[in-house]
Amino acid sequence: MAFLSSLIQITKSLVTAFRGSPSSSRSSPTDSQKVIEDELKGLEMTLWNIEAVLEDAGRREIRDASVRLWLKELKGIAYDAEDVLDEYEYELLQCQVDSRNNAATAAAAATRISRKRKHVDSEEEQVYFWQTSTISRGPLFPNHMLDRIRKIRERFSEIEKDRSALSLRELGPRWYDFDDDDDDSIKRPTPSSSVDESHVFGRDGDKEKLIELLFLDMNTKFSVIPIVGMGGLGKTTLVQLIYKDQRVHECFDLKGWVYVSVNFSVLRLTKLIIETLSGQQSCAFLELDKLQSVLSESMAGKKVLLVLDDVWNEEQSPWQLLLAPFANANMVRIIVTTRNSSAAKVMQTGISPHELGLLPEKHSWLLFKKYAFVGQEPSFQFVDIGKQIVKKCNGLPLAVKALGGILRYETEESSWWDVLQSDLWELDEAQAEILPALKLSYSRMPSYLKPCFLFCSMYPKAHLFSKGSLIRLWMAQGYIRAKGNKIMEDVGENYFNELQQRSYFQLYQNPHMQLSTGNEHEWYVMHDMLQDLAHLMSENECNSIYVSEGQAVQPEISNEIRHLKVMHQLEMEVELAELLSLKEINYLRTLDCIDIIYISKRESLLSKFERLRALELQSDEPRDLPNLISSFKHLRYLSVKSNIIWEALPQLVCQCYNLQTLDLKSCLLQEIPSEIGNLINLRCLALSSLSLAQLPESIGNLHNLHTLDLQSCYSLQELPQGISNLAKLRHLFIPSEAKLPHGIGKMTNLETLEYFIAGKGNKIEKHSGIEELKNLVNIKGNLCIYELGKLVSVDSVIAGNLKTKSRLKDLQLNWGYLQHPYMDNLCSEELNFSVLERLEPHHNLLSLKIEGYKGLDYPAWLGDPSFTRLTSIDFNFCKKIQDFPWLTSRLPSLTSLSFYTIERMKSVAHEGEVSFPSLEVLSLNNMPEWDKWSSAMDKDFPKLKKLAIQMCPKICQLPSFQSLVTLTIAYCENLKSVTVHHDAASCPSRLNELLIISCGQLTSLVGLKYLYSLSMLTIESCSELRFQPDDCLPVMPKYVRICDGDGPKHWCDTHGFHYKQFCSFDLFPKDEV
Repeated sequence: MAFLSSLIQITKSLVTAFRGSPSSSRSSPTDSQKVIEDELKGLEMTLWNIEAVLEDAGRREIRDASVRLWLKELKGIAYDAEDVLDEYEYELLQCQVDSRNNAATAAAAATRISRKRKHVDSEEEQVYFWQTSTISRGPLFPNHMLDRIRKIRERFSEIEKDRSALSLRELGPRWYDFDDDDDDSIKRPTPSSSVDESHVFGRDGDKEKLIELLFLDMNTKFSVIPIVGMGGLGKTTLVQLIYKDQRVHECFDLKGWVYVSVNFSVLRLTKLIIETLSGQQSCAFLELDKLQSVLSESMAGKKVLLVLDDVWNEEQSPWQLLLAPFANANMVRIIVTTRNSSAAKVMQTGISPHELGLLPEKHSWLLFKKYAFVGQEPSFQFVDIGKQIVKKCNGLPLAVKALGGILRYETEESSWWDVLQSDLWELDEAQAEILPALKLSYSRMPSYLKPCFLFCSMYPKAHLFSKGSLIRLWMAQGYIRAKGNKIMEDVGENYFNELQQRSYFQLYQNPHMQLSTGNEHEWYVMHDMLQDLAHLMSENECNSIYVSEGQAVQPEISNEIRHLKVMHQLEMEVELAELLSLKEINYLRTLDCIDIIYISKRESLLSKFERLRALELQSDEPRDLPNLISSFKHLRYLSVKSNIIWEALPQLVCQCYNLQTLDLKSCLLQEIPSEIGNLINLRCLALSSLSLAQLPESIGNLHNLHTLDLQSCYSLQELPQGISNLAKLRHLFIPSEAKLPHGIGKMTNLETLEYFIAGKGNKIEKHSGIEELKNLVNIKGNLCIYELGKLVSVDSVIAGNLKTKSRLKDLQLNWGYLQHPYMDNLCSEELNFSVLERLEPHHNLLSLKIEGYKGLDYPAWLGDPSFTRLTSIDFNFCKKIQDFPWLTSRLPSLTSLSFYTIERMKSVAHEGEVSFPSLEVLSLNNMPEWDKWSSAMDKDFPKLKKLAIQMCPKICQLPSFQSLVTLTIAYCENLKSVTVHHDAASCPSRLNELLIISCGQLTSLVGLKYLYSLSMLTIESCSELRFQPDDCLPVMPKYVRICDGDGPKHWCDTHGFHYKQFCSFDLFPKDEV
């Protein structure tokens, strides 16, 4: 179990600290000191002996009640032991803070004395010598704490004796326990925002049948398609395949996806449907009538597809109430997934429920191979065992994936036989909903992963897990400890990745909501059956409570619960103290009540939870915060949300010396006290402010800081000099205008730094220069360097050496201010070019943006074919560039090329053969002098899909590109004619969207009769446009918008489009209006 590993490391660190403390080293050890050291060493040895059998105990706990009871008792003692050791660790930290502060005060006093150079005031001397004498004084070890450690060691010794009676074996460490610093077996998964079809087998027939049902009788206005099947069959995965199918995408105007679960609240679901159909993150209305009105209006005349995932409701009235607003839509198709056939009957649809069957054995084997062998061909000795294991999974994809996930780490044939022959397959299922295969996968899970997995049962089903936050919560509980050269965050990410590869986590795959990804902002979900498994195995240690208005029975918390999340209805005032019905001190270690707005007795309530490791709450009274947490010596994770502006962070918060994470990003602070530097154990600090212009210098004392998030401190102008002392800092998030101090180059572990000001302002002595990027070789992700126009030589650029930043993916080079890249470029044209020439990045770069550049030429590296991964280049506000960068055609992977405000470029022409082999997107915007594009042919851009030309007033003629899917032309006043397609015989048109706006001289659109794929047509403010008799469209677009000018009127009448001059409105075929 991870908590024993944590205890062992704490005990070892205390022994080391005690041996090294001045109080124990000034003279020979006393008897009492020897007893202390012996007790700690004895405790460490006992813990090692117990940990040796935990792997075997973990495998047997499901089927053996005695082992399960032994583990429960062991965990209880471990919790008590951690509390005691934590308290002494707290004393150590407090001693370190006091010693450092005394040293600083003493040094200041010494400076004052030396400056006087005269008679020294005796009182000041006394202060100085008292302080210097206390610096080396170590913490005392209280007798009562020694007694508690002795009793705990005795309790551990007693429970150790039972291991023989239980016949627990010493299995030793697992090979994948990440002890090897160079172990690279657990790779970070590649993020994905939709279902991976390569991981789906045997569902093609189901998919096609359901798509056929969607399109069956398109004249029917409303239909519901229920998909019924037991948990773990892959109902949601199947619907994801349907949802992303191109045929489905083209058929519907609006698509949405809502996870329903047990709580069928019409108010909640209506709000979620509005959000998913509109793509917005929140809807402000709280009354059902208003919500239904908004929903009805948003669907008016539209074709709507809605997925309701995991429905349990069996009542008719709430279902009918939910569907009331859909009457205003043109056509509605609702796909429902449910385990309950009774829920399907309630929907009263004319379509019979689609019963999803078990996965055939041959497809189950293919799925198993995908997870167990990770694309490698299996050895023959594993094939036979694997197929027998697959057969026992009975065609359930979730079970197949879970077992494949655990066996991918087992390289011994005997381990595979153990799984096949396990008696867990034969268990009498008291909880029939938990599959034996899932229990078996849990029993084979390494002991260090189990508490991380069980912790997740604190959250409700369908909860979105933030990867970064979850890892920090695991750290707060002591589940993760640094190993070798790996810091806790890296070990935690390894743990998370392994759980994901074992199929316990899935990247959030709602096909409608596209959440951002990244190390800090990746979102994951856990299958509800796996959460059931976690809740079962946690034995009531983790729980979530949902409180609704009018609830008759208030839930009561027992002392067995260690981790609790409390939720409530919208805008409902909850008296948490009464809700929890507490009668005695509670042993909670995690309390998440951040959604509870009103707690009148929270001080008396939270004071009962003095053993908390993690606390998330809402507090609109910052002066109450110290009273709430002042006694929390064990607190390691604190997240506070507030609806008001805080005058200052309370100083007493800075006495929580064990804090690892302090998240105040949802509080607007006006001041940060210098005492924040006392939180020397802090690893993650997130702050927010509208007015905070500077941070205290003491921030530089947080030597363990791993993540510093100041991105929401919008007025922050510069960071303190002490920030350069944070040698362990990995991630630094700052507002774009904040300047960094000298010495930033010493932070060689830095990985995230999104903004860097290269130019030298008036305070040149205080701020860093671009040369300090030299040693920051670990920078990855995005980097924006701006104010390059203030450089006076290229020497600092050469020293910065961007070519060494191999992990950098996106680079933005800006010669002006971030918001105004065209301003304050004081460099000459020659210096502009020299700077850009020496800013050559590493060849791993994915995207490049150049802004405010005033050079005349392009550096040769922009056409270096060794940039094999570079896919996107943007040129913005490059006013003096005259020629099109044809050298970029040598970049083999370039797919997007964009120009914005290029004032002097006159021609897109070239001599000889030039081809952009991969270019798909080309945008030319605000190019006032551009008047010629005669040389470009299809062979120059063979894969061009999207072309946008806007605000180019002198261009009068454009070439035609047969491969286009989207064509946008706007504000090109001199353009006379546009050929949208010309050779339908050899190359059928793929054009899907055509937008022509404000082209006052445009007289003709050639090739409309070839547009068989057109689904969107927009023509606005083209007064001279005329259509020929043969310009008829061969198909009816889904969306048409035509306004202004007399020319299109007859053409609109011919096609059945409604038309109105000088108005901007949507137009539909007459039979649809």
